[in-house]
Amino acid sequence: GGLVFLGGLLAAILVVYLYAQRHNLSLLNLLDVITPGTVLGEALGRVGCYLNGCCFGLPTQLPWGIKFPFGSLAYMYFPNEGLQPTQLIDVFGLLVIFIILIWLFRARKFSGLPAGRQGQIFFWGLLLYSIERFGIEFLRFSPIHWLGLTPSQWIVIPLAIVGIVGLLRAKRA
Repeated sequence: GGLVFLGGLLAAILVVYLYAQRHNLSLLNLLDVITPGTVLGEALGRVGCYLNGCCFGLPTQLPWGIKFPFGSLAYMYFPNEGLQPTQLIDVFGLLVIFIILIWLFRARKFSGLPAGRQGQIFFWGLLLYSIERFGIEFLRFSPIHWLGLTPSQWIVIPLAIVGIVGLLRAKRA
């Protein structure tokens, strides 16, 4: 229902917040440091989804449709049908986001970074991931839809807004 990775992400942000408070660290700087690795980890996780036959796409007649083997979740829903390889599309999108974040991280100036400019990598990560996830959800199978959108799409909308607001605040700083 959209809460597996996204719920873990929200819980992880809470844990990082508590860690930063306990050790008197800048939360946004800490989030900047861990965001690229989190995106790369999600890409690796999607490879696992592909191998497991979960997080699969909708049926397609296109030549890249993948038929999953008997016993997989995808096969249970769509036996012997070609499905959109959403897991692999997701891996590609996440690797692109990872490269962008690394480029932004390296371009970031560390000396004298004002507090208002901290968190740029994190906010870009939220925004880019939200856009990528919102789009991929149109190709993914989801038995639940609310007003035409999946639970994951509803969750990433506010995450994208947080990313935009954070980037606008950083730009004004």
